Amino acid sequence: MSLHELTQEHRDFVERNHHYVYGFLHWKRLRADDFYGIVIPGYLAAVQIYCDRAELRENYAFSTIAWNQMEFKLKDYFRQQLLPMRKAVTVSLEAMIYNDDVLPRTYALAG
Repeated sequence: MSLHELTQEHRDFVERNHHYVYGFLHWKRLRADDFYGIVIPGYLAAVQIYCDRAELRENYAFSTIAWNQMEFKLKDYFRQQLLPMRKAVTVSLEAMIYNDDVLPRTYALAG
């Protein structure tokens, strides 16, 4: 679901239930300074989903939807961190280069 502009109803709901974000982070033992910005889009999506879909309000507690949406965002973040482009081998430009212009064995890229 893509986020759209929050209505006044959404903003009021966000303020009343914001404690779920900190509860989620605390339960997961994650620092708010590091992970708040990662999970908050999931929380905002949960607010929009919950407020806009009456059938969900009848069958689920908001905390369930919020938790799931924040969990999705957190998993996406960790999945992105595991992508090969995030694991690039770095080599110092000041590293000694052998005469044949080949990097020393310890700096060679793993194959």
